[in-house]
Amino acid sequence: MDTGPLVALFDPKDGEHARCVMVLKTIREPAVTTTPVLTEAFHMLNPASIGSDRLREFIETGGLSVWFFDRSSLTRSFELMELYADHHSTMSSPETRLDLPGAHSAPGRPPGHGGRPP
Repeated sequence: MDTGPLVALFDPKDGEHARCVMVLKTIREPAVTTTPVLTEAFHMLNPASIGSDRLREFIETGGLSVWFFDRSSLTRSFELMELYADHHSTMSSPETRLDLPGAHSAPGRPPGHGGRPP
């Protein structure tokens, strides 16, 4: 699970909060995220907020698993980054950019964190 949906789930003021809560209720697969996503989500929620407390509880009670990069996964990630390094400039051009839900920026959020579920 990425940052935008996590923030929306635990911030009732987020414009996508109700939608993300509804979508979460329909997901049957285990929810998984990574430590970089959690770092960003806690930062955006404000570490001292009720939303952060609820996110911590959600993780501690098994609602969200955290996947850690092992050495082979990290090595493979670096290989893929190197393999596709030349694609950055073409993928970011307006002609080739994908217009995906969740790729839009919400007010006060960096691009790509519009709070929309995948």
